[in-house]
Amino acid sequence: MYPPAAIRIGLLFDFPQGDGGADFEASLRRGIAEVAAGGRLDRDLEFLRVEATGLPIGSEHALVGGFRELETAGCLAVVGPSISDNGLVIAPLADAVGLSCINYTGGERTRGHYGFHYQVGSLEEEPVVLAQRLASRGLLRPAVVFDRSPVGRRYAECFEASTGSVGLELAGTASVSPVAQDVKAVIERLRTLEPDASSTSGSASRRVRSRWRSPIWAGTSRWSPTRRCSSATCARSGGTAGRAGSTWTSSPTTTSAASSCSPTPLSPRDPWGARRSTWVASSPRRSCAPTT
Repeated sequence: MYPPAAIRIGLLFDFPQGDGGADFEASLRRGIAEVAAGGRLDRDLEFLRVEATGLPIGSEHALVGGFRELETAGCLAVVGPSISDNGLVIAPLADAVGLSCINYTGGERTRGHYGFHYQVGSLEEEPVVLAQRLASRGLLRPAVVFDRSPVGRRYAECFEASTGSVGLELAGTASVSPVAQDVKAVIERLRTLEPDASSTSGSASRRVRSRWRSPIWAGTSRWSPTRRCSSATCARSGGTAGRAGSTWTSSPTTTSAASSCSPTPLSPRDPWGARRSTWVASSPRRSCAPTT
């Protein structure tokens, strides 16, 4: 008797992997081994890895090509992508061909009829955490810098929606390219507004935050923001309010009660809707308005 064909699972990596995805595959195999030990699988599993660098540093074309390669290879399911920008591209394609996918992005809008979601982080809840944390520290006039991308825009949208209930007033906002290398002009403009903190989100966050560390002269006073915040941490920088370099880390997974999550109407989705800012997921999603 011939052995049964193995179940083929695709691994879609949307950003470069230093080890080709070997560690990720090994982690999945450990979890599957526990299932197999219980006798729930009647055949072997094999993994097919595809590195298809998508947005923001790659392209939609490369990402779609990687997905099509896994589909053509006969994968029963696909794990990935990991970036919300790319999850929005893949979700309608998975629905169109009926191929089950599970992504591990932070954006709930990446879900679909065949698009499952192991959510890592939250574009909708983390901004609420940051707004609450800033308010608790008495930093009530933050400046916001966000990527011109689905990730950055959603983060900024939910952060702004959270400000009113906690008493924040935005000193200013600015958007930057997710692949921007020079953000000096943007930071200098925001500094003239004299915010007492900065909130950054997206791929350009590291370059933005590095610029806050270099105080500049504004008028007759030397100014440097006392805190800066990103999606994962809020950190103090220089200034008179505390020791430089002290940090704290927020825990977005504990903030479900902090945001009001009401279903929004469903809308038909066309396969290429992800290219437009008007893209709407087919699955119910939550608003990012905080409770009062």
